[in-house]
Amino acid sequence: MNRSRVRLVICWALVAFWMVAIFSFSAKAVNDSDAQSGFFAHIVASLVVPDYSRLAPEEQTQATQPFNYPIRKVAHLSEYALLGALVSIALMVSRSKERSNSYAMVGGLALLICALYAASDEIHQLFIPGRSSQFSDVCIDIAGALIGILVVGGVQILWARWNRMRTLQ
Repeated sequence: MNRSRVRLVICWALVAFWMVAIFSFSAKAVNDSDAQSGFFAHIVASLVVPDYSRLAPEEQTQATQPFNYPIRKVAHLSEYALLGALVSIALMVSRSKERSNSYAMVGGLALLICALYAASDEIHQLFIPGRSSQFSDVCIDIAGALIGILVVGGVQILWARWNRMRTLQ
């Protein structure tokens, strides 16, 4: 197997791995999902709430409440930013031999793939006891994917400029 083929397989394997990870996060029962968010809310609260460690356990739980929702939404944004980056890289590697490797087309296709996956993931949550499907989560997921895609596009532009400058010297 040649190097470009190996790169291609690795890139799409990473996409598949991350999609499975997202699916498994969504498959968690509501109590497990809440506990995971609560864990991170506890960390954030311990950093920003004065004397958090001296609070009684029920007061700590109350102090973490304002952080639960933003943490869940940042998690959506982050996991789809990574997915967007991985899909766009895999598409670029897949199309590397073609002359019409416009990043706009690659980015658009990557965004479509991520949007469809985000919608299917929310539908999947309808079948998990205690979980719900929210259109706002799909929008957050798409925004996250767009961020990942734009970061990869920006890196690609900077890399191309750096290579051009290097060859001119």
